[in-house]
Amino acid sequence: EKSFQISPKGLRWGMSLEAVAKLYEKVIEDEMLPMFQKAQPRLELEALQEELRNKQGALRRSRIEFGTTPTGVDQSPLKGEYSYNNGESMAAITLRSGTKRYFFFFSDRLWKVYDEHKLTPGTSLGAGFKQAGKFLAKRFNTEPKMMPSDFDKGRPFDEAEWRDPDKVLRAIDRGTTLGVVYAERRIQENLANYRKNKVETGPERLDSDVQAAMKR
Repeated sequence: EKSFQISPKGLRWGMSLEAVAKLYEKVIEDEMLPMFQKAQPRLELEALQEELRNKQGALRRSRIEFGTTPTGVDQSPLKGEYSYNNGESMAAITLRSGTKRYFFFFSDRLWKVYDEHKLTPGTSLGAGFKQAGKFLAKRFNTEPKMMPSDFDKGRPFDEAEWRDPDKVLRAIDRGTTLGVVYAERRIQENLANYRKNKVETGPERLDSDVQAAMKR
């Protein structure tokens, strides 16, 4: 019944990549402020300024467009979280906690956030999917809908799902890694309308010369 907020404050559906990048510029600046306050003038300060510029520009540099040409993301556990030739794109950033966060866009409008958490004994999420599920159920104040893996439905991993008024939340069992996905409910529940173009990926999408070489 209550909408669950995603950090940082100010992150919302419909933001452009540029708007998300500007939001994280401030987040990174605030995180590095104590280091700047302790830095010695000249060399140490200049090194910190360069590090700040690199971190602030990482999100923009990471942008991947899912057009008509297959990408290397197809070989990752993220395959299935996007489609080709439907105006989709993705960008990523590593948070201070070490969590890798992916942002997914339709026509440069944010609609999904995917976090990769390492499952480690002694942490709040625990060392496995079962423990993580219990922690999230307590956090979201309700038990999830459990969904076993089903490759025919594009679901390669076991998942737990929650819904609030504007989001679909999924916890994905990837062994030692937990995927936590927040998606705009309006789009998630009508995804077929946003992915009208079907572009097959795989060997048939390779250049004809490459195909010929592989056959030989």
